[in-house]
Amino acid sequence: MLDPAELENLLGSKKAADRLKAAKLVGQNQLKQLEIPLLAAYLKEKAKDNSWKNQYEMLVALGLIGCKEALQPIHSILRINEPHDMVTYGAAQSYVRLLRTDLDDATPILELLETGRFSTISGALIPLGYDRMMPLDQE
Repeated sequence: MLDPAELENLLGSKKAADRLKAAKLVGQNQLKQLEIPLLAAYLKEKAKDNSWKNQYEMLVALGLIGCKEALQPIHSILRINEPHDMVTYGAAQSYVRLLRTDLDDATPILELLETGRFSTISGALIPLGYDRMMPLDQE
């Protein structure tokens, strides 16, 4: 694996493949120290056309590392609520991961289920399985 300094350089790379690789590694290895560079890279990435894959991976990584500063752009995506959109799908996953208090807390999922369309609902349900959430019966 690359060290955090190398990953930070890759996040700023001109090559989309480098940025994608860096985002995946940050999320997989939960490198919390790279949350600000990753958020900055995401904010640049979202201005580009045809970069949905990088945006998706960056959003998922931001959720995995617990970057609360990413909630504002995530809220913006979820407000649009596109029905068949990978960026919305990734934003919903991160939203759940960032707002739940523990693995028993399904409140963010229930919130998204009320108003979400296909991508939002599908994304909201992913953390249930991948993170092995165990919601309480009263929820």
